[in-house]
Amino acid sequence: MLTTTASLKFHFPALYS
Repeated sequence: MLTTTASLKFHFPALYS
């Protein structure tokens, strides 16, 4: 698994839109 932030961006891109 990548870093926590990268994982969140991958699984929850809507949070970073």
